[in-house]
Amino acid sequence: MSQEGLQPIRAGRFFVHTPTYRSHPPGTIAFEIDASLAFGTGQHATTRGCLEALDRLEREGAKFRNIADIGTGTGLLAFAALALWPEAKCIATDIDAVAIDVARDNAAINGVKLGHTPGELLLAQADGMD
Repeated sequence: MSQEGLQPIRAGRFFVHTPTYRSHPPGTIAFEIDASLAFGTGQHATTRGCLEALDRLEREGAKFRNIADIGTGTGLLAFAALALWPEAKCIATDIDAVAIDVARDNAAINGVKLGHTPGELLLAQADGMD
């Protein structure tokens, strides 16, 4: 219910939408994100700012071989980074086991391959301050 009525967001080349919206503007990198019980639909200014920063970094020629999304929530930022740098290794962690499950579900929805080799996403529950 918390996602009902959430409008899609555009951040750089990224277009983030809930399952309610299926179409996206041409030339965008679209992600369907069902936040469920996790944080990260793209609506928050920090998430949008990170998406815009990733887009800008790639446009300016930045290259990354290793990517870490700490506190991943829905997995959105890890997905975006892998879309821009598909040969990178990427890990996404969260202290919340539920968030890792949500990120795994969203990876499947968006065709993000899970694993530990370049171009794949490794999901892990972090120990936090421990």
